[in-house]
Amino acid sequence: MNALAKAIYLVGQLAKKIRSRVRNQYYRHLLRHFGEGSQICEGVFITTPWNVSMGKGVQINGRVHVLAREDAPVDIGDGVVLSYEAMLLTAGLAYTGKIKKRAHRALPIVIENDVWIGARAIILPGVRLGRNAVVAAGSVVTKDVAPNTLVAGIPATFKKMIQTSSIVEQQTKADR
Repeated sequence: MNALAKAIYLVGQLAKKIRSRVRNQYYRHLLRHFGEGSQICEGVFITTPWNVSMGKGVQINGRVHVLAREDAPVDIGDGVVLSYEAMLLTAGLAYTGKIKKRAHRALPIVIENDVWIGARAIILPGVRLGRNAVVAAGSVVTKDVAPNTLVAGIPATFKKMIQTSSIVEQQTKADR
């Protein structure tokens, strides 16, 4: 890499860090709570941010959508990861069996500590994700997920229990 290309790369990296700090300061003032060490990446879309609470060390990756209606908050615990293009939707249409009568419903979403939501997963209104739960990429979660559980599919269904020690071991291996 020549000197000019290296300089351009370094300037780009500096600009990226500045944008990240500005974005996180912006959300720190808008969200109901913004936990220490949490980070929101570029392209995240949060409606009604004052109705969203984030714990410590939360990572919200690019193009995540969080729809938090006034009457239906989103509470995100510590150490949660929302992967690329995941969606949290606290409101939507309630199916009544009649096409012409489309009632809206809004229910809160609660995500307990250390949950991992895979890329393009969708969490629907009224869902609670238990501690250490994993939602596989592309899943649609329509019901509560128990702690230490892996769910996948449309609609998301139980796949297996997760040993919490294996999560720590896997993360330790990945960090090496």
